[in-house]
Amino acid sequence: MARILLVDKASVFADMYQQKFISSGFDFEIATTGEEMLQKVEESKFDIILLEIMLSDGNVIESLKELRTNPLYNPELKVIVLSESTDRVIHKEVLDLGVNGFLTKLDYPPARLVDEVHRFLHQFEEQRKNAERFRNGGIPIPKNKKVLLVEDEPVFVDMFGKRLRDEGYEVEIAINGNEGFAKASVSAYDLIITDLVMSGLNGKELIDRLKEDVRTKNIPVFLFSASVDESVLNELRREGIKCFMKTHIIPSELVREVNKFLD
Repeated sequence: MARILLVDKASVFADMYQQKFISSGFDFEIATTGEEMLQKVEESKFDIILLEIMLSDGNVIESLKELRTNPLYNPELKVIVLSESTDRVIHKEVLDLGVNGFLTKLDYPPARLVDEVHRFLHQFEEQRKNAERFRNGGIPIPKNKKVLLVEDEPVFVDMFGKRLRDEGYEVEIAINGNEGFAKASVSAYDLIITDLVMSGLNGKELIDRLKEDVRTKNIPVFLFSASVDESVLNELRREGIKCFMKTHIIPSELVREVNKFLD
């Protein structure tokens, strides 16, 4: 079973995570500082680090830099941010340092976190197999499909956009609904994937405008969001819109849904 290292302050929640992971068959350890994280990684092999980036010792970002730049450490070690922070600047900083995913603590009590780690492990194994296939002479299967991703969070743009491109899709980005509608009005897309909550024209308003315009009314749309009123979701589903919670779906699962739909 996979080995997990949680880097977080000592707390009852850390203990609860540990108990749940161990009872689910994982090997699980806790480090309370960035320095301790590096020490444990040097001494033992882990499959995933769950990293709180807001530790009080203040050196966790520097430790992450060390982890990603020092050849002493395995560059393939996966790091998932599990944090209370929603600061976009910090998220962009650690994304540039090579983290592999983001989870918000409040969304993931112990049981759900275990399920999410299982999904991440499945995704990482798929990526490993794909990389091995390419090294052995395989090439991506051409999709000849064009996707517009309308999303204002750089973290999700990078995570979902990269995975769609790796699958062979041509992906264009719009950072809000107004830009998304402008691009859809002048280019042909096979699918639009839009967030719901954005500044300016939000996802629901974007969908309404797309459906009202003869140039865009036939473009299929997927919608995802971090949180949404169930009545809004039900209304969109009645309109034929596929809806996903973006904090609950990992990139490989989104790609499978896109493949299934477009194929």
